[in-house]
Amino acid sequence: AYGSIFNTFYISVMNLALNLFQTYPHPNGEWSLISAPAILKSSVTWQSLVAGAALATGAYCVGAAALSIWAMVKAPSLFHEPSFRTRFKFLLMQFRPSVYWWMLLAIIKGLYLSLTTVLWDKPMSQT
Repeated sequence: AYGSIFNTFYISVMNLALNLFQTYPHPNGEWSLISAPAILKSSVTWQSLVAGAALATGAYCVGAAALSIWAMVKAPSLFHEPSFRTRFKFLLMQFRPSVYWWMLLAIIKGLYLSLTTVLWDKPMSQT
């Protein structure tokens, strides 16, 4: 059950985890959060939230993606084991067996979509 929920909400939860790093510049050189313009990047409030956001990003975004990549790499050799099939069915059964790895592309696409607003602050550089 967790796997299908993971696939459904991956991009949304990743955007929430990266929300603290989505900022825009002010003319005076300060940066504010897009979701909360009153919070400046140099403020104590922002600095106190960075550890939690980094932990959420590491655990959910990077950790779950790494687990999915591991499962995709190991799938050809471990698919005969019932425990592996049960655990990673949500990743492998959505596509034909010959293209089981397409879910990995969907996860990478979700990561890219979420990181565009973090890595680039100008809309034209996001394309």
